[in-house]
Amino acid sequence: ALDQSAQTPVLAETVADVQYIPAPAEFSAHAAANLVQASTDGASHQDLTVRQANAPSTIEARTDVYVDNAWNLAARAGAGGNRIVLSNAGGSLVATTDQTNQGRIRAVAQAQTNLQGQTTVAARAVANETVAGNQDIYLELDNTQLNTGGVEATATYTGVSGYDAYVGAEAVGNSVTGYACSQCGGEVHVTNSQTNDANVTATTSATIGAGRAAVVGATAVGNSATFYVSRPGG
Repeated sequence: ALDQSAQTPVLAETVADVQYIPAPAEFSAHAAANLVQASTDGASHQDLTVRQANAPSTIEARTDVYVDNAWNLAARAGAGGNRIVLSNAGGSLVATTDQTNQGRIRAVAQAQTNLQGQTTVAARAVANETVAGNQDIYLELDNTQLNTGGVEATATYTGVSGYDAYVGAEAVGNSVTGYACSQCGGEVHVTNSQTNDANVTATTSATIGAGRAAVVGATAVGNSATFYVSRPGG
């Protein structure tokens, strides 16, 4: 059984100003109020109760990058209020998860280049997130999520000349994913309750002088739930 409570602001910030990078380069910032990760394999079994609460405070991740000449550049920012990641591969996975977020969750990724080969700018903000995956037969998940804090994701790119640009922002109030192994005769049993009572905003901006391809997208979701069976490693 795990119980986490956060009551203060959390800030992660990455700032870079570089003239020339003749190789792949990634700059990122990640901020979270509460985080639980559990991973087991072999002849294992998980039976977990996890509770997380984030008070009215700001959880923010910011990445701001300027590169004059970049071959393959990525600028990423990820912010989360409460996050639970459970992974098992040798028995049953039984979990009860309860997440409550009241804080402001904000992710901002920005990049600027003069010459570029490929540039990726990505921002992701999630108030409550649970991922429970079992590469064995049985998953039982009882998930409850409540978000009353605002969620914002912003991705901005400015480029003068180059080839490919990918700019994306994703904002989610509550997210849950559960899966089990299909080749094992997997079973997924889920009880799920999600409530989002706050603004969820995703914004992208791309200004490109000359380029070959540009893919720009923004996704904002109040509640997201995905449950499935998959092949081992899938």
